[in-house]
Amino acid sequence: MIVSKKGTSLTSEPIRAGINKRTKIAFGRSVNPHLFRDCLVTSLVTDDPEAVLCAVPILGHASFKTMEQNYNQATMQTAARNFTSEIMQLRHEMLDIFELEDIQSFLVEAESKRSCQL
Repeated sequence: MIVSKKGTSLTSEPIRAGINKRTKIAFGRSVNPHLFRDCLVTSLVTDDPEAVLCAVPILGHASFKTMEQNYNQATMQTAARNFTSEIMQLRHEMLDIFELEDIQSFLVEAESKRSCQL
C-alpha cells in the first residue's frame, strides 16, 4: 500500500496524475505509466532479447504470450526503420537517374493535379 501525504491510502489515479505531471515537467510532455511498461518490453527485446522473460513477472503477467501480444513494439520499430531505409535508397537512386529540376517539376505537376481532383 502506498500512503498519501495525509496518511490515507493512495489510489492509482493520483499516482498516474503525479507521474504525468512530473514527466511533463521533465520532458515537456506527459508520459503515462502504461508507456513505461511498453518501453520496458520494447527495450528488452531490442537491447537484450535473452532477458525479455524477466519482464513477465515485472508486468505481473501469467505468460510470455500475454506480454508479447500487448507490449512488444520492437517489431513495428524494425519494420518502420526498414521501410524508411528502402524509401531513402529509392530516393537516392532516383536523384542519380533524373535531374533535380525534372523531379521538382514532376512533383509540382502531380500536386497540382491532385489538388484539382479534391
